[in-house]
Amino acid sequence: MRQRNLLPIILLLAPLLLGAQNKPTSYTVTELNGMFGTPLKMTILRHGDAALIRHYDPAGNAQSPSSVDYFDLATHQSLSWTPGAPATNCGSGRFSGDWGDPFDSAGETMEELKSMNGKMVGTEKMLGFDTTIYEASAPPPIGKMRAWIDTTSGLVLKMVSTDANGKQTTLVEVVSVDKTAPPAAEMQVPAACLALLKQAPPPTWAQKIAKLTNDDAKNYQNALLGPASTDSCNVTYRVVAAGTMQPVTGGFQVAVDRTRRDPNSGKNVSYTIGVPTVAGNATFSGGGLEEIHSTTRDGAFRIENAPATFDIETVFTEAVGASSALIYRQCKAPEMLLLYVVKDTRKLSEGGEYLWVLGGKSKALLPGR
Repeated sequence: MRQRNLLPIILLLAPLLLGAQNKPTSYTVTELNGMFGTPLKMTILRHGDAALIRHYDPAGNAQSPSSVDYFDLATHQSLSWTPGAPATNCGSGRFSGDWGDPFDSAGETMEELKSMNGKMVGTEKMLGFDTTIYEASAPPPIGKMRAWIDTTSGLVLKMVSTDANGKQTTLVEVVSVDKTAPPAAEMQVPAACLALLKQAPPPTWAQKIAKLTNDDAKNYQNALLGPASTDSCNVTYRVVAAGTMQPVTGGFQVAVDRTRRDPNSGKNVSYTIGVPTVAGNATFSGGGLEEIHSTTRDGAFRIENAPATFDIETVFTEAVGASSALIYRQCKAPEMLLLYVVKDTRKLSEGGEYLWVLGGKSKALLPGR
């Protein structure tokens, strides 16, 4: 698993204080990453749309990487393998956004930077580059941060933290930079892995949601992913048919546990849901699970002042099956719409998605619209 090479607080500093940067698209950068304890060596190579990251095990051979990640920046496909392992060891996937480019920075607003009191404190020559030194105060236990940033490219050449006891830790230190194209041999990918790139890549989440909803995926947010919003809101829950997005108005029951917490909290809970017959009503017990009823004839279920996390159980009579989900509240407005977009209510194994509606045509499913 690759590790991020910059802390968020320093990612904020480079783009906001340095302005436009001249970021190379061909280079080799070797750095030591000490954010997680023992410094880990990483070498990042890029030439155009091809990028490669070598990870070195501090307890292993210093000259041979323990794992390698490859990124095709044009198709957003990735590969990973362990040098010396069987060819079948290769894995593939997709990525979006940050892949580990040391010259990239995550931008935020100037107000956020000011809230951390980020400021320039000096300049210094490092590895032959002119750097500007910035300091910012991060929440405990990190303490004061200091970063040396290349004035030309925005590359963070070094970053240290000093805690309340004066202990200094080097979090990131670049040991070499070459802004020329890496030799072709250095960018080679095992043939077995390269073959995976020629296969049709799996759809991205956005592509999957666009097909499921027949709408722009930007109008939806995955309801199963946290963190939960800190704001409060009321929630309307609906089951809708994939593709048409027409409400399913009957043939199912809904129960909600408002006391269900994030599983990382350590609180375990189990439910018992009984369906005596195909035509019978389900019964719910366990935790704080309680059945709720539709407030309208078109199958809208109301959750007043929804908690940050809550469990929702949807039992379909015709399928004699149920869908269970831990929902993370997202309050973009006082009234939010939560959809369970299901492909086939008679065969739940066909799949479905729990989505918050942010805009688009599904907004019309909110009661009163």
